[in-house]
Amino acid sequence: FAGTVVECGSGVTELKVGDKVFGESSNHGFAAMAEQVCVPVEVVTKKPKSLTMLESACLPIAAMTALQGLRDYGAIKPGERVLITGAGGCVGSMAVQIAKAYGCHVTAVCRGKHAAMVSQAGADIVVDFERDDYLTLGQTWDCVFDAACYRPIRSTMGVLNDNGRFVHVGGAGMGSIMRSLFLKPFYSWFTSKQIQIFVQTCNVPDLRELVQLCDAGKLKPCVTRTVTMDGVAGAMDDFENHKTFGKVGVAIIADDEEQSALSSDDEDVRR
Repeated sequence: FAGTVVECGSGVTELKVGDKVFGESSNHGFAAMAEQVCVPVEVVTKKPKSLTMLESACLPIAAMTALQGLRDYGAIKPGERVLITGAGGCVGSMAVQIAKAYGCHVTAVCRGKHAAMVSQAGADIVVDFERDDYLTLGQTWDCVFDAACYRPIRSTMGVLNDNGRFVHVGGAGMGSIMRSLFLKPFYSWFTSKQIQIFVQTCNVPDLRELVQLCDAGKLKPCVTRTVTMDGVAGAMDDFENHKTFGKVGVAIIADDEEQSALSSDDEDVRR
């Protein structure tokens, strides 16, 4: 979510009424589709100056998942080779930008129709998984950030370098997660490769790191569709049926820039 502070608790000192802020409420009921929300100060901070309200609202969950997955669990370092699957999705598109900001060489896997967006996000190599298989490219990577999990984990582990890290982010239900949990100790005990599974947690220091990346021009959510509350049900149906890419924003109270997007004739926005 993103918006303007209208009231602060007595113990809040770092924010004040009138501040333009953003944050996320996944650990507090996901109650963000409303004109007003009440959240702990631990999950909100001042929004990036370089982003609109709508862009700021589209940032936290996806970008924080990418940040924590790559930095904390993928342990990426400048110069390393990173493979990102699901790069056309909300988390994957953020991961491409964050990996590049950390100085990595990025191979991004997505649908061909999303290749231009992913390339613009900074990917060094874009692989259309409907035509090519990254497992047969003859390349290896130091970190695989798997936001799609459409290939068997054991096969993907074969393209990891020694001491490589496989970060499990997405997947088709609990079966994918259970397979990772089952294989994790095997690879830890018998190889130098690691399987990492995590759940992102919102915190102010990471929100502020995202702000720094955005205001430095290194991170920006790709908002491909904007809806009002009347369009939420249809947007959720499209999301669940894998008909969306990038980020879909909900404008509860649209500012001038969001209103422009809502009335745009641009096909990508109205799709």
